[in-house]
Amino acid sequence: MWGEQAGKGLAAFLVAGMLSACGQTAEDTTIEQGAGVIEGTVMYRERMMLPPDAQLEINFEDVSRADAPATVLATVTQSTATAPPWPFRISYDPATLDSRHRYGLRATVRHKDRLLFTSDTFVDAFAEQAPEIVLVRVPGKPDPQS
Repeated sequence: MWGEQAGKGLAAFLVAGMLSACGQTAEDTTIEQGAGVIEGTVMYRERMMLPPDAQLEINFEDVSRADAPATVLATVTQSTATAPPWPFRISYDPATLDSRHRYGLRATVRHKDRLLFTSDTFVDAFAEQAPEIVLVRVPGKPDPQS
């Protein structure tokens, strides 16, 4: 009997160790149980720095209907204070997905309500292990306040 209890204690210890090695606690996994997660990176190829207070927005969208705007299912906004590539993580509810639909990722970078970069190609949210969104610069006058 003691061996059985020790075995259960050892198993619990190993699970806790694996979770801490991943940077998650048991509470984190409970919160995320049932939630879908998409992780990837966003980057641009231009050799320039962004204003330190520019914001990156990544949308997870249902793009199934060709005659209608995409339906945004989840959004993450984060700082661009570091150089790209920027890692992102979007959580979504898998129960809201339809296997007959197409789902994509879209990203933009804005500074003071001005669009600086956007994605211009379809990025399948589920096609790759870690999707990479490549941004292109939006032409326009330079911001005199940046």
